[in-house]
Amino acid sequence: GIPLAIELAAGRVGAFGLATTLALLDSQLRLSWSGRRTAAPRHVTLNAALDWSYKLLSAEEARLLRALSTFAGAFTLSAAEAVASDDRGGLAAANLPGLVSKSLANVDPQGDGFRYRLLDTTRVYAAARLEEAAERDPAAARHAAFSLTLLGDLLEGPRQTAWAGQYAAVISALAEVRSALVWALTERNDLRLGVDLAASAALAMLKTSQFAECRRWAELGLANLAHDQTGGRAEMVLQACLGLSRMLAGGNTSDVEAALVRSLELADRLDERGQMMPVLSGLSLFRHRAGDAREALTFARRAERVAMALDDATSLAVANDMLATSYHLIGNHRLSLQHSVAVLRAPPPARHFDHAAFGLEHRNRALSTLARVYWLGGRYDQAVELARRAVDEATDLGHPISLAVVLSGVLPIFLWIGDREAVSDYVTRLRIVAEKHDIGPHLHIGVVFQGIELVQRGEPERGVKLIRKGFDGLAEGGNRLMRILLGSDYVQGLVEGGDLGAALEEVEDILGLAEETGYHYNLPELLRLKGEILRRLGGAPNVRPADPFLRAVRTARRQEALAWALRSAIALLELRIQQGRPDAAARLVSGLLARFGDSTDTPDRLKAVRLLEKLGRRTAA
Repeated sequence: GIPLAIELAAGRVGAFGLATTLALLDSQLRLSWSGRRTAAPRHVTLNAALDWSYKLLSAEEARLLRALSTFAGAFTLSAAEAVASDDRGGLAAANLPGLVSKSLANVDPQGDGFRYRLLDTTRVYAAARLEEAAERDPAAARHAAFSLTLLGDLLEGPRQTAWAGQYAAVISALAEVRSALVWALTERNDLRLGVDLAASAALAMLKTSQFAECRRWAELGLANLAHDQTGGRAEMVLQACLGLSRMLAGGNTSDVEAALVRSLELADRLDERGQMMPVLSGLSLFRHRAGDAREALTFARRAERVAMALDDATSLAVANDMLATSYHLIGNHRLSLQHSVAVLRAPPPARHFDHAAFGLEHRNRALSTLARVYWLGGRYDQAVELARRAVDEATDLGHPISLAVVLSGVLPIFLWIGDREAVSDYVTRLRIVAEKHDIGPHLHIGVVFQGIELVQRGEPERGVKLIRKGFDGLAEGGNRLMRILLGSDYVQGLVEGGDLGAALEEVEDILGLAEETGYHYNLPELLRLKGEILRRLGGAPNVRPADPFLRAVRTARRQEALAWALRSAIALLELRIQQGRPDAAARLVSGLLARFGDSTDTPDRLKAVRLLEKLGRRTAA
């Protein structure tokens, strides 16, 4: 905003190019750039221009300007007072108008108040004067203490009316906290304060999906714990943020589990039950990804007990979402339905940032879980409506990890319904959000879904390669779960590519994993595929092709997964038609169709109706 600064910068582009000039703008060298030789002395360099203005200030105005250079961005009058001096108040109120009138501080009306800022060039100049006056450390200490309070108030204070406004305020506060962290921790000027700043910053970064930076400050904070801070609240928060950020954006490694277990131990010892909830949520997710359904459910049940003891609606909603996820993945869709509905009936959190208090938005995840449960239960219209609502709400929330989780959760529904346009859109969005925010696991999941999409479009060879690539990336990070949950799509790709031997080997392997881990969510589909492979191979020793189909139907009925039951019954009917004895299987398909309260023309329903009509049978459809 300073004409002379623009002129001087433009004059450097011819000599240095844009990139180098831009880099030089971030250094103090720009203050000494010279302009036209014919210019007045105070216009020869920026330093000279600012020196001229600085010398016109009163001692109090100059003192305030120097202190304000500690701000990284815009600030309020009360913020300026907090940072300007610790010996008496009123320095900012008395002297800020003078800085504004002399164009050394800019003012921006905002709502009912005003915010102020120093132009970058002015801030760099004032920071140099602050150093010369030997005032940097006390001013930086006041700025660090103020920044810690500011961020804490935003995260824990009363709800603001607009989510976007609160989000922007937290991002702005984080800019100040980063500056304070450099002084306190990186430059090692106040390690105790720096640890507290790191804990607050890491928590805010976790809630805003800034995982890489969250990890960085959590690690630095833990490395600089004072003796009496070890085992205290700061370590508890830092360990939780470290474990959750590494897991959500990285892998399921032993150091992740160690950090979360340590945080849970401290929360238990300090009787910080509220802090137990994010850690239990993280540990449940960790065990899911590691392929341990039983232990994941154990953590979810413990979270429910903690939430009930807290008598807190938000915590109970989180626990219900954890339970809904666990029950759904082990194939108990009836209990999953109950807990998902309980999440959505709970009142929303009182504060916006409590929506993402645990790294992801649990109400939003419950929507996607409920959508899948509805689909499996044959409530197709409701499933699609909920799935789209989940994506829309995650998008409006502006929370990257929650959007990635929801997109991954609802994509199977649109694959099942054969909505290629929605699949293509959601796969693209998943990959974009994962790449932009460094969400490693979902980047690999996006590759898997891209491969599944190719299989559905009739390119099984390319699709299978991508699915395997995604599975390998997940496995390297310790994630066994997705191979089980999406393994049926991989097997389908092998079948459609004609590699029946590899398909049979793969389906047997995944069935073994499902039994070992307890994840029976898609067990009926895996059994159906095994039967389909055996049918094409002409059977196998001691195994009749119909056996897997019959077992699939029984399993789906036990799970109350009507959609899986219909799909398996259709496969059985096709086999029986081939064998010349379709009657019993036709009655089974017809009876299942009659149980659907939703007549949406899904690929499976249309196929069932066509088969029955071909046999001359009436259908309830």
